[in-house]
Amino acid sequence: MRFVGAAGAAVIWWTGAIGGTRGARTALHAYRGRIVEGAARDALLWVRQEPR
Repeated sequence: MRFVGAAGAAVIWWTGAIGGTRGARTALHAYRGRIVEGAARDALLWVRQEPR
């Protein structure tokens, strides 16, 4: 997970260096959305696996 975060930060920095603030903001927004989406998916899977 740490590696994913570091890679994401590097991509955000690299995008920002090339495309300026707008590029970094777009990359950050997309990356943040991916994290939220992944967390929601993990939570759903965990809830489904939980015996009730």
